[in-house]
Amino acid sequence: METGTLSLAFRPVKDVPPYRGSWDKLWKNGSLRSLPLGLIEIGVEIGRPAVVTATTGENEPGESVPPSPLPTLVSRAGRILRIAAPIAILGWLVSAVDADQFDGLRERSVYWPVALIASSGILLAVCLTFVRWYFLVRALELPFRLRDAFRLGFTGFFCSFISVGAVGGDVFKAFFIAREHPGRRTLAVASVLVDRLMGVFALVLVTATAMACGGIPNPTPELLAVRTTTYAAASIGTAGIVVVLTPGFTTGPLAEWIGSIPWIGPVLDRIIQAIRFYRRRIPMLIGLGFLSLSIHLIIAASIHAMSSALYATHPTLVEHFVIVNLSSIVGALPFTPAGLGTFELAMTTLYEVVPRDPGGSGIIVALAYRLATIAIAGLGVLAFTSGRRDGTPVRPAAVSEAAE
Repeated sequence: METGTLSLAFRPVKDVPPYRGSWDKLWKNGSLRSLPLGLIEIGVEIGRPAVVTATTGENEPGESVPPSPLPTLVSRAGRILRIAAPIAILGWLVSAVDADQFDGLRERSVYWPVALIASSGILLAVCLTFVRWYFLVRALELPFRLRDAFRLGFTGFFCSFISVGAVGGDVFKAFFIAREHPGRRTLAVASVLVDRLMGVFALVLVTATAMACGGIPNPTPELLAVRTTTYAAASIGTAGIVVVLTPGFTTGPLAEWIGSIPWIGPVLDRIIQAIRFYRRRIPMLIGLGFLSLSIHLIIAASIHAMSSALYATHPTLVEHFVIVNLSSIVGALPFTPAGLGTFELAMTTLYEVVPRDPGGSGIIVALAYRLATIAIAGLGVLAFTSGRRDGTPVRPAAVSEAAE
């Protein structure tokens, strides 16, 4: 069995040497791959035992200090915790479901036509996120095919189930697209960041709109606080977009100062570089904004349909706009793989406090949605990564043509 090292270098500011961690069982070829991501630098080398090294300012370049077992133990404990935590949360949630709920499901057959429509809606929403990313990459004048967006998108979506938080799959997308555009990695990675920011802003905007339209018929003090926070986040996000798209923001001392902020400066600098391209395509950004809103509406409507396929009594469509999108925000927090467990916990809680007439089980509806997304991710990876069978990476034809 081949073993290898995966080094993660966190660079808060320039010229600060990295700390390196390790991981086994990755690539099949023996080449060293290095991908600078500003805050994160990933390197993979196969054929050498996994080690943990660290460099300090006093060491010469390339000199390593003796390995310490502590980082390895912490890393292993973290991986075990990331697996055990969602399993424990899901187990607790399922055990807390009233036995009558399961008995009712066994006695009442699932309305499969509606369930199939719900699954199709979830698939459509996932595919639209890849279409949005495709246009964002093409706006940066990078060679990129729609098929490449689906291939890398489904790969990142599948990998999100083994990474931390619902946004964890973006790290894999950034890694793969940067590897396929070695000459313009900064812009390639920036497209992933902008795509995520656009999706999160649309998520907050849909949630705020649903709340304003009466999506919380029985407001509790906690829900009122959440509503106020959501309104504030939507307002700040809108103001931020206006400021960012203002001419002059991406040039001059202000942009240089933002890029020099410790820890987050390199990431913000990448986004600023991408914004210089996107400002020339304001109509496209507006269209993608509406597409992002549609994606979250489709997901909420699909879960509403899933609920109606399982239960005769369930929250309304507007109430689902609040429940699903708030749960998605919680699931995006970097706690568990793909938000596994945290999304279900939020759905279970909100199913009880948001609807005027509570009905159905939030955990069962959430698990049905989770199974649908896992199936979609697996089928998508099989469909879009099976083009080559010789074990070599698939490179877009457009990239090869550009290299020539």
